[in-house]
Amino acid sequence: MFRLRCLPRWLLVLISCFGICFLAVIIQSKYVRTVTCKVDERKDSLAGQVVIVTGASSGIGFQIALEMARRGARVVLGCRHPVEGQAARQYIVTKTGSTSVAVVGLDLADMRKVHKFYDKIVELYGKVDVLVNNAATGKISTTRKLTSQGLEKTMATNHLGPMYLTKLLVPLLTPKGKVITITCKDNLDSDIIDADDLNSVNNYDPTKLYHKTKLLNIMMARYIKNLLKHGQSSYTVDPGVTWTNLYADLHDHMHHDETATRLSTGQHGLLGWIRWLVGPVMHGAACPTLAWHDAVWLATGGSETDDLTSGGHFSNCKTADHLVNRQADDTQLIQAVWEASKHLIESVFTS
Repeated sequence: MFRLRCLPRWLLVLISCFGICFLAVIIQSKYVRTVTCKVDERKDSLAGQVVIVTGASSGIGFQIALEMARRGARVVLGCRHPVEGQAARQYIVTKTGSTSVAVVGLDLADMRKVHKFYDKIVELYGKVDVLVNNAATGKISTTRKLTSQGLEKTMATNHLGPMYLTKLLVPLLTPKGKVITITCKDNLDSDIIDADDLNSVNNYDPTKLYHKTKLLNIMMARYIKNLLKHGQSSYTVDPGVTWTNLYADLHDHMHHDETATRLSTGQHGLLGWIRWLVGPVMHGAACPTLAWHDAVWLATGGSETDDLTSGGHFSNCKTADHLVNRQADDTQLIQAVWEASKHLIESVFTS
């Protein structure tokens, strides 16, 4: 019979640490972290509304899509991987009984595919009531890597793709249409935004790139509000630290390339293992099942007493401007970022 004492001591310690951290996350998610949002699926109906959720095959996006379907929405799962998307759809249909859940392929790193997604939405629905920009990648390479269209991969997936998709869909928004963009407090740690170097030609810093894209998400949302008609809204949401695939990507001990070493800092090597294990406990991470409330609360319009100002940043169903980098208050910088981003996107179609 296999005995635990046959295992090396270091392995036993590692297994014990993992077990303790995993248990702590579960306990904290279910019994410690509180959610103050008041979202009632019986009252807050989205019946018949077309709701698009990007990155909806897992994590927060999946939970948001599930809760939207519970409220009667016609949910579109924008997914890069069709098999995972179909599995998510089947689960949502089974759990909610909804027959109005669809999967449409979406690769935000490819601007041409983003346009194809838009074409499909026009063909199938012709309108959008709620767009939830959720999809993002945390797989940051230590060396600059480009898409086949010449765009830096992380910037394309996390900022340029969502911006282009939103810009395309704005004319389809209904009179009370909403754009909800998921970001996080990592935007506070962004370095100075250089609108002339969004593609990281002159300065590629993998330790700050994800943080920068989250700040750019907020800037995009604040610019978008100026494109909207009266009654339409653009919001950003910080769901808090959540133990999802994205969290694992950002602290991936397996992710390395030619410049990484086993004992490297940040997201690589042995220290990456440790950070991945203890990070959720240290940062107060929650399960995705507790991270959907803000998006659904905003989609349903909150309550009569809530001040849902377009362009606002929310966390736990409250205004959370203290979680926004001050660069997002610079209207001139926002304009410069928009124009530079638009130029990068247009370069795909003119080259």
